[in-house]
Amino acid sequence: MNRALREAEKTFDQARKRFLTLSERTIKALTRERDRLSRKVKATNARSKRLALQIRAKTERLSKTTATKTKSTLQKQLTDLKKMRAEAREEAKNLRAELAAARADLGSARHHLSRAAHIDKAMSAFEKQREKASNRVAKKRKKKKVKKSNAIQPGPLSVP
Repeated sequence: MNRALREAEKTFDQARKRFLTLSERTIKALTRERDRLSRKVKATNARSKRLALQIRAKTERLSKTTATKTKSTLQKQLTDLKKMRAEAREEAKNLRAELAAARADLGSARHHLSRAAHIDKAMSAFEKQREKASNRVAKKRKKKKVKKSNAIQPGPLSVP
């Protein structure tokens, strides 16, 4: 029975350690994913702003131009730029949705890690209390044996 209990305790400790390491790895991976998505969102927003500035400049140039050929070229360029900007905005919207999901997953993983850490601390405290209790019992047994042995053996006689 003792052997089975020791094996069960060992298995439990291994599972607890694996859970903690897996939680930490998951948090690191999710943090990297969140950071990657944040960088992509920033880059996409910057590209969208840059395209908006180009659209504004082409629109001003189109309003000032009188040549028909130049106007048609600028009009074509404007439609292409507007299409590119719409794509960039749609991509940023999709990335923001992915980022929100990654943040939610990260929050959940952090919650699980904190629970696991609390459980680990509680188990450590319980194990320390159990060790102290077993040490106290062992010390009491030793003290009782020592007292009995001292009572049986007479001490040295001192003559004044």
